[in-house]
Amino acid sequence: MIESFFGFKQKINSFYALHILKELMNNDLEKIKLNLYDNAICFANEAVSCATRANENKQKWKFAIINIVQTIELSFKELLFREHFTLIYYDIINRDNTVSLSDSIKRIESILNIKFSDKEKLNISRAQKLRNKMIHNEFEFHPKQAQMHFINMFSLANFFFIKNFQCNLLDQLDSPLRDYIVETKEMINKLIEGAKTYFNENNISITERFVCPICSNSSFVTEEQKCYVCSHEEELIECQSCKELCFEGDLEDISRLFEYSNEGRQYKLENDFGYSDSVACLDCIPHIEEDIEKQRDDLAYYTEVNGLGKY
Repeated sequence: MIESFFGFKQKINSFYALHILKELMNNDLEKIKLNLYDNAICFANEAVSCATRANENKQKWKFAIINIVQTIELSFKELLFREHFTLIYYDIINRDNTVSLSDSIKRIESILNIKFSDKEKLNISRAQKLRNKMIHNEFEFHPKQAQMHFINMFSLANFFFIKNFQCNLLDQLDSPLRDYIVETKEMINKLIEGAKTYFNENNISITERFVCPICSNSSFVTEEQKCYVCSHEEELIECQSCKELCFEGDLEDISRLFEYSNEGRQYKLENDFGYSDSVACLDCIPHIEEDIEKQRDDLAYYTEVNGLGKY
């Protein structure tokens, strides 16, 4: 009788243990699904959360910047998705990979007829470059400049949310995170006022200053090659095509457009089409691509007419 009782009790315990195990498994099998909009907000919260912890661990700036750029990319795709779900895919037929950040901008402008300012596109391009460098390569940064860059990107994302989704991104943040953004912006405003005082006292006019690629303020003194808000320093280089001064980081490599010959395991440059510096500013690249293509066509026509073989 006692053995039967303990045997019954063991079965009961086994039954409850099995029941609890099934409950745990069911909970683990529950799917987490976020649409593009909610996913963007999730990344924004994580971005600001990383920024608030960057004082103790400066490497958190890396994740703050990566996450806020991801917020921007997802918000662009959300806007395309609202127009038609296929627009978020690079190939709308196969629907494998989604469009890149730069391709999202092109589709928003051409299909939705929503225009970005030159300043916005330049800031997004810089953010994309920095994000890619942080993920795929070695990099270096100054914490103060990282903070400026982060706030600049958050402001851009917030403006996009307000303009296109009628939603203030600040309202989607947890309270401590929202306070951090507000306090940081107040600190940056004080730095801007200090820079303005310096410019007035030293008679440095707006024509002697560029918009800083880090903090986006007109506080980069061209003669000194330094920003008086975020302390960013960068060399200014003349674009070989338009002859305008550009930040070194804004120049793009155009050597991919040149002609090369393959000699064994080495490639030899055959024709740079008159662009020996091999870099140019973003504004000039479309014109350079068009010019090189025309030169190729002219050269192909010349070789064919003169019986020099196929180019």
